[in-house]
Amino acid sequence: MSDLLPEIVFARSQWIPWALGFAVVLLLVSMLSYRGSAMPLRWRLLAWTLRLAGIGLLLFCWLEPMASVERPKPQANTLAVLVDNSGSMRPLVDQPDISDLNPNRPLDATIASFRQVLSDDAAWVLKATEDFRVRKYLFDTSASPIDSFQDWNGTGLSSSIHQALRGIEDRYRGQPLAGIVLLSDGRSTDAASATAAINAAAALQIPVFPVRLERNAAFRDLRIEKVSVLQSEFETAPIAITATVSHTGYDGTDAKIELIDASGALLETQTLRLGPEESPKSAVFRFRPESSGVSAYSLVVRSTTDTSWSTSQLLSNPELRSPAEITLGNNRRFQVVDRGMGPYRILYLAGRPNWEYKFLRRALDEDAELSLTSLVRIAKKEMKFSFRNSKMESTNPLFSGFEDISEEEKEQYDEPVFARLGVQSEGELKQGFPKDAGELFEFHAIIIDDLEHEFLTLDQQQLLRQFVAVRGGALVVLGGQESMRGKGFRDSILGQLLPVYGDAKPIEVAIPAGIDFSTESLRFQLTRDGWLQSFLRLSDNESAERKRLEEMPGFQVWNDTSQLKPGASVLVEGEQADGTKIPLLVSQRFGRGRTSAMMLGDFWRWGLKFEGEGTSPLFQAWRQIMRAMIADVPRSIQIRPSIDPSNPRSANIAISVAGPDFESVDNAIVSLEFRGPGMEAMPVVAQPSETKVGEYESSWIMNAPGVYSVTANVRAADGSLLGTQTSGWVHEPSATEYARLGIDDAFLNRIAEESGGRVLDIDQLDQLGGLIPMEKVPIREVRVFPFWHSPWILCIAISCIALEWLLRRRYGLV
Repeated sequence: MSDLLPEIVFARSQWIPWALGFAVVLLLVSMLSYRGSAMPLRWRLLAWTLRLAGIGLLLFCWLEPMASVERPKPQANTLAVLVDNSGSMRPLVDQPDISDLNPNRPLDATIASFRQVLSDDAAWVLKATEDFRVRKYLFDTSASPIDSFQDWNGTGLSSSIHQALRGIEDRYRGQPLAGIVLLSDGRSTDAASATAAINAAAALQIPVFPVRLERNAAFRDLRIEKVSVLQSEFETAPIAITATVSHTGYDGTDAKIELIDASGALLETQTLRLGPEESPKSAVFRFRPESSGVSAYSLVVRSTTDTSWSTSQLLSNPELRSPAEITLGNNRRFQVVDRGMGPYRILYLAGRPNWEYKFLRRALDEDAELSLTSLVRIAKKEMKFSFRNSKMESTNPLFSGFEDISEEEKEQYDEPVFARLGVQSEGELKQGFPKDAGELFEFHAIIIDDLEHEFLTLDQQQLLRQFVAVRGGALVVLGGQESMRGKGFRDSILGQLLPVYGDAKPIEVAIPAGIDFSTESLRFQLTRDGWLQSFLRLSDNESAERKRLEEMPGFQVWNDTSQLKPGASVLVEGEQADGTKIPLLVSQRFGRGRTSAMMLGDFWRWGLKFEGEGTSPLFQAWRQIMRAMIADVPRSIQIRPSIDPSNPRSANIAISVAGPDFESVDNAIVSLEFRGPGMEAMPVVAQPSETKVGEYESSWIMNAPGVYSVTANVRAADGSLLGTQTSGWVHEPSATEYARLGIDDAFLNRIAEESGGRVLDIDQLDQLGGLIPMEKVPIREVRVFPFWHSPWILCIAISCIALEWLLRRRYGLV
């Protein structure tokens, strides 16, 4: 409480003129009484001052002065004490001694000083209780009232100072709250929470007094700061887990980081030489998961000199401690890898049998995640013009001699003849290119090779547009004699989908007699954007990749284009002998999907060069290109797990369900199966969302840190299976809680400054009552007491008169 100067009032204020007159008379008499004295002038002035002071105090008391002081009304205002109960506080107050080799020492023995501060009968608590109603709270994700500070255990999962301050504001809205004492390290679990906490403190208009906890200045900590996973289309490294390691106090030492799978098997170990604290080191683990779907992995980092614990001990006991580090809570991280649930279906539509299909099919057959279904036209439709007679047949003569084919299965003269390859059912694609969304939307990507746009009806082209824009599928059009040519193509829906404007001039063909790979008509080169795309690179370093590009054959067939569409990216270009650059692979986003144009008409020539020499690099190139095209294609069932910000132990699960036409399904039955560390599958039924059509919601409480997964089995209202999907997520609250240790002085100072309080050291807590600004106290009282009743006034007055008398006696005056 900031004491204002007491206001002085006089009970006998009507006597003030008499007192002043009497004081003047005494002043004159005093001056006359020293007339003729031998006392030096300086002593004479001192004697006059002493006499006037003594008589003046007596006259002051004669007027009966009364002191008026404003102060908080006892027990009318509340003082809230917020104590951080998060895990980051525990290593702060339970800091191990580096010389102590007993990691099992009792916790209470090492935090005695902190327990003294939080004692219910501590001097500062008892003193504050004299004027305020002291209310105690523990907070991690939110503030909870407690009866005793002994409830503190440092086991919270987060430090949400923002939520704690907001909770106190809501609890005491409209009630007299004089101030908030905050015992915390100031480490919020995220930057947004820290900013929100500062804004909340400014909006409260209640002074916050953060307490700076004492601790040893030096500590050591080794931690995994960040973990990320890259599922690349680059075939040589399909999975890459990157772990960033930082430290405090381990400069110049070696750290060992281990990658462990869900069964506890060690997959790989890497050793990092640690540099300065401000320069984290990264370890990259590249491997191929043995199975598809959701896989769980653990990463553990430790100093090579710390032998007090093992990786298996840390994995089985998250509370394990080491005498060498302040905490082991940030030495372990989890990572989930979702390899999807393939195979992903690709529809290949070709205008004629060609060599491109041969190499494409052989390439995709080697990838278990990709399934190629082909529709190859082997004969164009023919117009019927004949004088009919009884012996004239209406079916295409290609079917003559095949007596095992029924008349209904034979194409007519005016229908093209297709070869269906890789179909999943007898009736699939029997009528040619799909004419309804349900059949077409089963595919994830469509490849159109050397086919005139007139082949597709207007309805089929419109359906193809919906496939890309609504379904989010990928469309790849390959170059060829019939592809991307003429004004009709430019004005068609297919032309609108592609990232290039087709050119009306004829295709350039320059195939020499025989096959001579030394003829270099067009050199294959990656553009700047192309170098940034991992799926276009087949080697793990730039020099090897450039050598590979130089060894590629020259190409002689391509479709020219006059210009690119806005937003299109040229990934590959060809260079002619005169230096002219021609775009060969162009891609763009279109609605929810992606469209690409491969302008080459003889990409197969690259594979033909390696025929008979083993695996061709063309196979790997095709697999990587198609994987990149389908990487972002949405599924009909999508699961989006997220951690509840108000409760880190709760996971919110949102499931979006779309039907075969990718329209939202609002009457589905969504059955979930949750799995987690050390638990059996738990069935739950998701409930429809109240705000979104086609979305279903559920939640799950997580008890142990680790990787969790959920499998959704979705059925329509009639019981038919719409699909199954699996997703996973990581629960590791200690990762953010122990990301940074120590006291954040800057944050505590901002909280105090914005709220009108101040940062206190522990030994300043007993002065708390005198530090709260009086204008911030809601309920105050005025205390009036007789000022002249104070013994010290009488003592001063008598002392002044006695000293003046002693001076007079010394110089012979009476």
